[in-house]
Amino acid sequence: MKPVGPGQGTWRDHLAFMRQQEESRPSHQLSSFARYLNKVFAFRSASDALTDSRHQPEISAAAVFRAVFHGMVFRLSSFQQLQSDIAQPAFQRWIGVERAFGDDVLRYSLCGFDLAALETMLVQVNRTFSTTRGILRAGRQMLQ
Repeated sequence: MKPVGPGQGTWRDHLAFMRQQEESRPSHQLSSFARYLNKVFAFRSASDALTDSRHQPEISAAAVFRAVFHGMVFRLSSFQQLQSDIAQPAFQRWIGVERAFGDDVLRYSLCGFDLAALETMLVQVNRTFSTTRGILRAGRQMLQ
């Protein structure tokens, strides 16, 4: 084993340190993240306005969007991984469905998503984020 740098130990020491750092980080739960999204961005009501090209779907486009959003935020690598989360009752309550659904529903819904409604929602979220960030900066400057 070669030392990584002068007086810094080996690469295994660094890996052990990195693992220790990962374990000490606080874990956030979906419920606290969902509360934050709803409080700051009105996420649930904003996503309720989303539609797709399906006629009278059992699973709403808003529920599909919330599920896919969850997959992106938590960096799931496939719709199959997301499907296993969708099977959990707590997750079903969060996205607003009464039963689990498969990756085929995700694909079919996303192919027909109304992009204008999605763009409107994302613009509003971005404006809220910019305003919130500006308020935080002003507060920090006042404290200095």
